[in-house]
Amino acid sequence: MGAPRRGPPARKKLRMLAAAGLAVAWWFASTDPLCLTEAESAAAYYKDHIRDFSNKADFRGVERLLAVARTAGLCADAARAILVAGVNEGQLSDVVLRSCRGAAFHGFEIQRDVFRRARLRLRRDHGAARVAMHRAAWSDAAAAKVAYSGEGETASLFVPDERGRFGDWARHAADGVATVPLADVADRLANSSILYVVVDVEGHEPKVLRGMHLERGYAKRFPLFQYELGGTWGHHDPRHNNDWTQGRAAGYLQDAGYELYLVATTGWLRVTPDFFPAASFLNGGDGCCANGNVLAVHPDHAPPPIVAAVRAAAATHALAFAARPRACRRLRAAHAQVAAWCRAQPSPARCLAQCREER
Repeated sequence: MGAPRRGPPARKKLRMLAAAGLAVAWWFASTDPLCLTEAESAAAYYKDHIRDFSNKADFRGVERLLAVARTAGLCADAARAILVAGVNEGQLSDVVLRSCRGAAFHGFEIQRDVFRRARLRLRRDHGAARVAMHRAAWSDAAAAKVAYSGEGETASLFVPDERGRFGDWARHAADGVATVPLADVADRLANSSILYVVVDVEGHEPKVLRGMHLERGYAKRFPLFQYELGGTWGHHDPRHNNDWTQGRAAGYLQDAGYELYLVATTGWLRVTPDFFPAASFLNGGDGCCANGNVLAVHPDHAPPPIVAAVRAAAATHALAFAARPRACRRLRAAHAQVAAWCRAQPSPARCLAQCREER
């Protein structure tokens, strides 16, 4: 008698065993720091220290960065300017103005009443000659009157979704603000050297980055800037029309010559565009994005003392990786097979998230 034929239950069992083998191999590839890529290594560090990378780490990051600028004598020149978008009531602007007392300051805010209060207080506390306030928004195109929505830290240039989840949409419809590309702002400050730019515009960051026109040579005008990450980059959020992901924005900046660092309370973590999909599932929700702030440093144009300080601090946050290349290639291949299998499922994000939880 011949051997019994393998029926559907036997094939299913073999598939389950194969999947289990892949999962085990992927577990080793995902947990052994010697087998991680640079992006995976940074994502692993981010996961283990995620509390250090909150969106409020920008206060500590600004203080730390401007302390380096102050020590290097970069804050003693009024021809150097610092730009802040989304001033709101001026909490972060206070940090900037205290930390770099000699530089000129330009703050941008869209809410009329908040703008008036911030201008009055910041000029009173830090000197009218130093503080220039502008009721305008940064975007990728100039416009004379653009409606905005939301209150306080949620105010932004965005359109409502069908549920109106992000505020009172009709409240500011008749009170529009001007929008201006950041490249145009740089042209108006042609007699100044822009030292540092802080972008916190509640989901409008992709348009601000496009309005810098870095591909046209404006990287020289913006040697050092910071922008916020977080849930407003998600595809469920209408504030930026789902036009750029965090990874795509990072790729654009890298192509323009920037080094990218995630801002932590204690230093900076060097990241690449590949970091963002690797870290996206650590933020919960639908796995859209990482939290925190990105510091973009152009090594050819940023002041050398700042470049050196950021690189040195980032080195202390790095994880060791690379070694055992043959074994790592096999494990990474298994990792890639699991990822490919998940991408073919109805919900790839949920599949990968479950794989990470179950490993």
